[in-house]
Amino acid sequence: CKATDATSAYICEYDLENGISFVAAEFISESASGREKKSDLSCKYQELEPEFSESMKKGIFEISHINDPDLPDIERNHMMEYGAKSILYIPIRVKNNPIGFVEIWESRHIREFNDDETNLCQAIANHAAIALENARLYKAAQEELGERKRAEEKLSFEATHDDLTGLPNRKVFLERLEQICKKDFGAQGKSFAVLFLDFDRFKIVNDSLGHASGDQLLIESARRIQECLRPSDILSRLGGAVR
Repeated sequence: CKATDATSAYICEYDLENGISFVAAEFISESASGREKKSDLSCKYQELEPEFSESMKKGIFEISHINDPDLPDIERNHMMEYGAKSILYIPIRVKNNPIGFVEIWESRHIREFNDDETNLCQAIANHAAIALENARLYKAAQEELGERKRAEEKLSFEATHDDLTGLPNRKVFLERLEQICKKDFGAQGKSFAVLFLDFDRFKIVNDSLGHASGDQLLIESARRIQECLRPSDILSRLGGAVR
């Protein structure tokens, strides 16, 4: 703002997937108007006029004045809402693709922006492009790591749990039983028990009510039994039985 003697500046980023733009950063000087000092951070706006978007795609800067008779109503209303008199728009591009734009606002009077000012703003836009692209790459990397972690956790869970009830499977049960059998319960005056539960004539449920009803019976039975157990107990499903 000080370098261009403007009242405020904004860095806006495109959300191409949803066809909107939003304010990623703002710099407001003490000379800005009261309405202009209203924070615009993270505010989202519908895609701007086709002519403006085309200029940004081509890397052409735009200057808007509040008294321009050809100014689109949407932009005029936006300038009036925040008290802007003149705005300089500089495209932000990465590999010739527009990813946003820099806005330099003047709310005190209508003014032009000279070559030195536009060149300076273009340099700012170039730095903003690097920062925004680095942020995008970092976010993409974090999302990829998150997806990979979730996939690994899903595979690990599926390898040790029953698909239907979510109970530990045969592998987990046998490992737990082996660990318990290795403990010297006699010396500690303790013991353990293994309880086997089975549904008699379960095939009748599947044949008469359908496999979906049979699955629901297993799921609900597992849930109710689990609620009766202590944290140190283990309930697992082996084959067609809850064990």
